[in-house]
Amino acid sequence: MSEKRAIVTVAIGEAEAYARYTRPFLQVYAKRIGVPVLTINTLPPGITNPQLAKLLWIESVFKEYERVLFLDADIIVSPKCTTNIFDIVPAQSVGMCVCPYLSSDVVECQTRLNIVQQFWPELAQDKRMDFVYRMLNSGVMVIPVAHKSAFNMNVQDVQKMCDAGRKAKVHVTDQDVINYRLIEQNVPLYPLGIQWNCMWYQWHYINRFSIHMAHYITSSKRMIEWDVPVWNAL
Repeated sequence: MSEKRAIVTVAIGEAEAYARYTRPFLQVYAKRIGVPVLTINTLPPGITNPQLAKLLWIESVFKEYERVLFLDADIIVSPKCTTNIFDIVPAQSVGMCVCPYLSSDVVECQTRLNIVQQFWPELAQDKRMDFVYRMLNSGVMVIPVAHKSAFNMNVQDVQKMCDAGRKAKVHVTDQDVINYRLIEQNVPLYPLGIQWNCMWYQWHYINRFSIHMAHYITSSKRMIEWDVPVWNAL
């Protein structure tokens, strides 16, 4: 029996505005590699942080699928991409791309780390440094069912984490939780190359129209509007 796969994306709040531009490219890619697209567009009552939505729905997704590709809504998949990302990442590994932090982000990252580790065993000092300086970006993730626990939280803990973040005046994200859990559980990782998750601040030395997946992140929706005709013309 072949492996059941799917692409999952979150389109809630601001992310839905991006998805209007990126969804057609995602659907073309999904059809090309023969998998369905699942869209998360609701949050449980009491949860106001859509960035943590991935952590709330992972359990239900893996009731039906054995391996999933999570893509943020602000990512355009190149219409020229014919490579199946599932075939690149080993079946029992998690595929993600390293996202080096800018030095100005390090202090805030440490604050978020202190919040996250209130919920799980504290990391050793060397592992804490892995968290701060070798952050894996959660915009593109290939996840096997064997490691779903690293990506799952219950509603009550998510709410507590949101409250702790507000008190500390930081915004705790799914990326913080996922990185912590991957380190804590010693999950085998497959490093995706920059072709699979090229972020906007890397575009000054990389032509974004030559890669597989362009991650717009905090760049404006206006930029996506400008770029869509270029992507369509490839």
